[in-house]
Amino acid sequence: MPPATLRDVADLAGVHPATASRALRDDTRHLVGGDAAGRVLRAARDLGYVPNHAAASLRTQRTRAIGFLAATLDSPLTAPLAHGAAAELARAGYVMLAATGTGPAAEAALSGMTARRADGLIIASPAPCPRLHAMAARAGIPVAAAGHCPAGVPSAAADLTAGARLAASHLAALGHRRAACLTAPGSPLPAGTLAAAARAAGLDVARRNAVTARGDTPADGQRGCGRLLASGDPFTAVIAGSDLLAAGCLAALAAAGRPCPQAVSVTGFGNLPLAGCLTPPLTTVSLPHDRAGAAAARLLLETLLHPGTAPRAVLVGPALVRRQSAAAPSGW
Repeated sequence: MPPATLRDVADLAGVHPATASRALRDDTRHLVGGDAAGRVLRAARDLGYVPNHAAASLRTQRTRAIGFLAATLDSPLTAPLAHGAAAELARAGYVMLAATGTGPAAEAALSGMTARRADGLIIASPAPCPRLHAMAARAGIPVAAAGHCPAGVPSAAADLTAGARLAASHLAALGHRRAACLTAPGSPLPAGTLAAAARAAGLDVARRNAVTARGDTPADGQRGCGRLLASGDPFTAVIAGSDLLAAGCLAALAAAGRPCPQAVSVTGFGNLPLAGCLTPPLTTVSLPHDRAGAAAARLLLETLLHPGTAPRAVLVGPALVRRQSAAAPSGW
């Protein structure tokens, strides 16, 4: 049996083929009455109709393909961003072309997406990428940012400041008054954000109790926590800028005879799969990167459907995940 055509769908729905075409497109469905649009969608589903995107591309000069560019697709940041964006684009009838790279490799990937005539581009990164944004602008490709919010570009990211405040406020509510902060280059939370959130929650953070580790690994977290323990300034809680750093803190505290949470509470950031498997299970902040990816995709589609729309920055709220690594300080 030959595949169903647009005319087959229109005939079954009792409408003109042009009406069926408008009803099947996200950007024109609003032009069709609700009853007629519903009949068309049901007819397309019943007939197994698959739109001819190649023909539509020739007619509309749109490929219905969106590029997604990131340094890597297997990091705790970009993997959920990509998943959320791809799901949102698929719901709107778009496909996502993913590419990875940094520096010249990223620029080459962007050029490749331009050559394939992608309708738009999502750049996923925890930090601004001005060269890539400038290249896309010269090529006339609409861009949205995911994972950070640069000025002048539609963008969506997890609200890191709100996440830091959740962790700090939770410790303050438990009765902690003196805290230490541990972060590292590459961790989700920069040192300034972490310490500011702690102080805003009423926690005293001594200068020597704000440590920046060399890297964002458990080993770096263990060494960083060792520096905190050697500082001499008292604290009853550690707010770590990542779950990896927090895992190292737990090991350092256990080795020093100051177990968590009996002697020192610890919070992480990111809610990685390992967080619930640590001893004790880690209280942490879950970052909604998948929802941020979906929001970035929606903002890009908004730009495509309504050129000239003012760029918006969307911050998606995180959530506190309470486990056993944070408790009231001893004697409180």
